[in-house]
Amino acid sequence: MAAFHTRSISLQSTPHPAIANVDEQLCRLKASSSVFQQLSGLKELNECVESFLQLQGTRQALSKESVKESVLDGSLRMLDLCGTTRDVFSQTKESLQGLQSSLRRNRGSESSLKNEISQYMESKKKLSKVVNNCLKNLKISQKKNPETTGVIRTIEEIEEISISVFESLLCFISVPKSRLNWSMVSKLMKSKRASITKDDTNEIVKMESKLIELRSNPKGIVNQEVQLQVLKGLKAIHSNIDEISQELECVFRQLVKNRASLLNILNQF
Repeated sequence: MAAFHTRSISLQSTPHPAIANVDEQLCRLKASSSVFQQLSGLKELNECVESFLQLQGTRQALSKESVKESVLDGSLRMLDLCGTTRDVFSQTKESLQGLQSSLRRNRGSESSLKNEISQYMESKKKLSKVVNNCLKNLKISQKKNPETTGVIRTIEEIEEISISVFESLLCFISVPKSRLNWSMVSKLMKSKRASITKDDTNEIVKMESKLIELRSNPKGIVNQEVQLQVLKGLKAIHSNIDEISQELECVFRQLVKNRASLLNILNQF
């Protein structure tokens, strides 16, 4: 994840608890090493943002015409990217569920299995295109004023670190084997259950390699051993993606609340 530099948003020696909470959550997110910690931290950060937006100092900073458009654009960008990330993981989860069911039903049925694998690969290809377009548009839109300070700079940092988490998730779920960034995957997938290192094969890539092996079998006979390996891998991957999907849904709902609060504040000026 990119490095972010949290700046003080209060001139007082003892900041308001809402400000201190935002600063603390930003620092925790920067130190997070697992995707589960990052998403949990993102949810907690945006829960703190809800209180932070109601502070008098925040309202005064948002009342300036020069910042309204950029703040609203940033809020919408976070919401859109979180929604896209959530949808990509949800669709991936559904594809994995369908593939698991098919593998269980069609053990030994070579023609049916090939069709199901091809459908999964086609679905993954379409999702990758969506992700690539999303990331391309994101790079174009990420232009910040380096001279902003105080409340507005903190709001920008919240957007930056949120987008960084979503971007990493999208890269992980869509990147093909030939372009796999092992340092990124290692950081993303370290969790309380497992870790991925450069010497290991990423579980999604490993599973998809096995799927290609099943689909390309020239003898027309399904390799039962490979099929069982794929089923085992699918179960583990589905569990991780399901957990990420649930966290993304929580983050999305909180971002909707925060945008509603922001719109209410700006409509008062």
